[in-house]
Amino acid sequence: MTKAEIISFVRNNLKKVDKTNKYHPVVVEKAITMAFNQGYSDIFDKDPRELDNYTRTYGGSGSPLTVTANPNTGIYETTLPVPYIPFSDKNSGIRNVATPTVTTTKFYPVTKREFEILAGTMAGELAGSSIGGAYDHVRCYYVVRLDKVEYFVPSTVASNGVRMDIVIPFDQYSSDDVVNIPYAKDMQLMAAVIELLRTVPPVDLKDNNADTE
Repeated sequence: MTKAEIISFVRNNLKKVDKTNKYHPVVVEKAITMAFNQGYSDIFDKDPRELDNYTRTYGGSGSPLTVTANPNTGIYETTLPVPYIPFSDKNSGIRNVATPTVTTTKFYPVTKREFEILAGTMAGELAGSSIGGAYDHVRCYYVVRLDKVEYFVPSTVASNGVRMDIVIPFDQYSSDDVVNIPYAKDMQLMAAVIELLRTVPPVDLKDNNADTE
């Protein structure tokens, strides 16, 4: 279903509203966003790998996301194109970072603390170098921040940009975007949204603030 279809379905299953527009479209959208966030959280608790089914790819289609060096820190970074839903592992809502095309360069998520000490470790010394063995590849690292991703990569990798798979909130989709509803949670999510909205108190039209009775 598209985002617009999901919102329409929810609104049509709510109690009839009056001219006061009790269920404002923005309120409906935020309620759906809250329900979806809980659904994604349940999926993460069950098996984080299943979140791959609910990501959107950015930086593909020949237009990779830009990686630039911060002028103050010198750290390579990408400003995120969209907010993400946070999760408790190293990836958080950025489920995958990769080169624009399939290559032997692989990106591995690290914690903020691990990122800060990489330069003094063997892992940091080997970053950007080809790792020998049957699964030979170039190893790079990234850490997820609030509104950006920072990298421990060589300049040759940074210059090509990256693509990302991100779990985004429902309210970040465009109206005609297809939204994957968490598997087997269709009715559960819709029921949660409708129940949440039904608890919104009706608009008070009684003039009980008058100076005189």
